[in-house]
Formats: sequence, structure tokens, C-alpha cells
Amino acid sequence: MEPTTAGYAVVNLDFPIFGVDARYRGVERGGPIAPDEADQGYLDFVRWVNEIDLRGWLTDRDRSRHYRDAFLDAGQAVELIAVSSADEIEPTWPLLGYDVWAPGVAPLAWPRARSVKVRDSADPVALLEPMQAEVEARYYSQLNHNLLFDTADLANACLTALDAMEALAPGLWEGQRLEVVSVRVDIQDAQRPVTR
Repeated sequence: MEPTTAGYAVVNLDFPIFGVDARYRGVERGGPIAPDEADQGYLDFVRWVNEIDLRGWLTDRDRSRHYRDAFLDAGQAVELIAVSSADEIEPTWPLLGYDVWAPGVAPLAWPRARSVKVRDSADPVALLEPMQAEVEARYYSQLNHNLLFDTADLANACLTALDAMEALAPGLWEGQRLEVVSVRVDIQDAQRPVTR
């Protein structure tokens, strides 16, 4: 059995990654902003950077909450999410939705702004462009207000279509394997209004 993807991420609500729709509340978002050395939260930021993995995640919920609280106290607009490919962590936290994701890639969060990348292929762009348009037409309209899918089944159907695109152009998704993950927000953060 494959190991599941699971972890906690402190993510920024104010500064989406360039090119990503600001409504997107999935996995592929920026983290806290580095404060100046003299500012409140600087030491916590340094500790957080040294504890997160390459994805920007922690595996310990209490440590994640500590850092989320420290960044909030320092005036940053952040929230804590639990990410899981098997939906096994924090099942009582409110569900934001299901993301189709790989590190560095969230293909439906910026569909039209994302250019088709082709590597090691004999020019399948002619096939990919209508396929990309069809995937966007079919699935983008079914994303919820967080730009995530409401059900794992719908996310998996989209994943199948995105995998078919990858088969035509290896390397399309930065060489990453896309997967479906649930994105849940900490109950404490769910009680705070999100303004964008």
C-alpha cells in the first residue's frame, strides 16, 4: 500500500502565488512572509523555516498551531490547513474541498493563465490545447468558491483527464505525480472570517 500524503500547512490568505486566482484555498499557496529581524515573529519564522519539510508542511498539529498563532499575533493573515490524500487526518475540521495537486502544481487554480508546457515531446501541442480547453470547460465550472472540488469522486475524474494530458506530453506537470487530497481548515480558523 502506498504511503499517504498528509501534513499541516500554515498558508497565507493575503498573498496568493503569482498567477493563482486569489479565491484559491487549496494546497499550493504561499506561506507566512518573513518579518524583519527586529519585528515580532521573526524568531518564530526562523524556527518554522527550519522545521517544515520541502513542501512547507509539518506533521505535528500542535507545532503547526503554535506557528499559526505566532504569525497571527505578528499581524499576518494566515490559516492552518490539514492536507491528506486519504482524508484520514482531522476529519472533524471543516472541509474546504478536494484539490488535484502536486508540489509546485495546482493545475485548475490558474487554468487560462497557465501556458501549456511541453518537454521531451514531438509537438503534441495541437492535441493538448483542445484537450486542456475541454478539461477546463468540464471541471473548472464545477469548482466551489474555494476553487476546490466538493467531492473526491469529481476530483478523481478530473485527475484522470489531467493524467491523460500528461501521457501525451511527459513533463507537463513539472515531472510531478498529481494526486487528489482533501483540504481541511483548522476549526479555530474556520471561525474567523476570510476576506479577499
